[in-house]
Amino acid sequence: MDFRDQFHRMSETTSKLTQNVEEASKKASARARIRRMMSRCKSDLAEVYQEIGLKYYAENQRDPDQSYVGLFEQVTDLWMQMDTLKAELAGLDHATICPSCGAKVDDLQKFCPECGCKNVSYGKWQSEQRTASADTKDAESTIQGTEKSVYKTTVEDVCDDD
Repeated sequence: MDFRDQFHRMSETTSKLTQNVEEASKKASARARIRRMMSRCKSDLAEVYQEIGLKYYAENQRDPDQSYVGLFEQVTDLWMQMDTLKAELAGLDHATICPSCGAKVDDLQKFCPECGCKNVSYGKWQSEQRTASADTKDAESTIQGTEKSVYKTTVEDVCDDD
């Protein structure tokens, strides 16, 4: 067996290995593509189920089938919780939630920018801030007045002992 025969066999073996790797790579790529497509189908299916549920809820919320009453109550409770949280979040930003359309309305706006509904809390936080500021100033002046009288009393006591 000469060098050429060994080289030729090694070349054939390398060629077969390369083909096997190429086939395995193509299969792996095809598997990944199919899995992505299946995942997309599952996601689309979940969206369709969600739409069916939303539509069923909207159509039957006033008189739900007895087997759905508990779920409908949960939905109502969750909506109420979300409304409370939205109002709380808006309050942190000196805003309110429009009772007409549900949009966030800054307290400095007289009307809702989405639907034009009058903002009942227009300027509310500014007046509260002025009141709080006045209360703080009154408290500070009371504290300062108390400190001065305590200081004077202490000074007078010290002076009397000498």
